[in-house]
Amino acid sequence: MAYKVFIHSSSKDIDIVQDIASRLELAGIDAHWANESAKSDKTISATNRALREADEIFVILTNESVDDPNLMAALGAAYSTRRHVIPIVVGLQTCQVPSLIKSLKYIKYPDLNRYIVDLATRTKAA
Repeated sequence: MAYKVFIHSSSKDIDIVQDIASRLELAGIDAHWANESAKSDKTISATNRALREADEIFVILTNESVDDPNLMAALGAAYSTRRHVIPIVVGLQTCQVPSLIKSLKYIKYPDLNRYIVDLATRTKAA
């Protein structure tokens, strides 16, 4: 069974989400994310199932989302699932990263390939 990553982001960051999902899938890791433009019962159900089944959750932090109060709520909700949660910081200087995120293990977008290679290696060995 493939390792599964759920990607949480602002709807404005869909290009970044699609890039990350492509990189994960090339490494043999299933990637899922919420499609905020399609909010049917079926889509919401599929998103909730993907979140429940995820082995790891990526939370994308960008200029678009850094001041969004929903980001911290989403981060808290992600941690409440007791899954491995990794903030992915995109296009922000260290001084722009919220203190809470700085206190966690986070990945800078330019370092993401290295993390994905390591993740793929760890999941294949398990």
